[in-house]
Amino acid sequence: MKILVAIDDDSLCQTVIDFVAKVFSHHATIVKLLHVVQPSSVVDTATSLCGHGENHQILEERIQQASAFLNTLRKDLRSKMLPSEPVEVSVLMGTPHRVILDCAEEFGADLIVIGSHGHGELSRLKINSVSYAVLSHADCAVTIVKAQQVFQNEDASEKLPKSARLLA
Repeated sequence: MKILVAIDDDSLCQTVIDFVAKVFSHHATIVKLLHVVQPSSVVDTATSLCGHGENHQILEERIQQASAFLNTLRKDLRSKMLPSEPVEVSVLMGTPHRVILDCAEEFGADLIVIGSHGHGELSRLKINSVSYAVLSHADCAVTIVKAQQVFQNEDASEKLPKSARLLA
């Protein structure tokens, strides 16, 4: 099974890692940890495309920090998984939900695991806009991990239509 784990640099990431380790530690899995660096403004994007300027340096620092952060999480996850199970790390730049969906397709993910704080309009459902976009458009199963709750869009026994995924 291939699992794409979308990681944000917040307090919920350890909960997501612990969830993956607990649920999949005894299964044959390939895990890919993904962090998406989002340019903070049009200026960042334009400057990074040109490859120069202070904004490009800031963006490079954010990418390096994210890579170091994911490598720390990778070590933690590897210590909780079967020794032979590979854990890959990827830091990409772009719009988070689009990058997550593209990466899942390219990776051939069977499952996307993503955390959610429940901010924004969907807070009553305990998921955020990135999680909702991934949940709504993914071609594979999606599990949303909240601090004390887990929302899944697919049960092992049956596949839910996209319109019913929020109810699972």
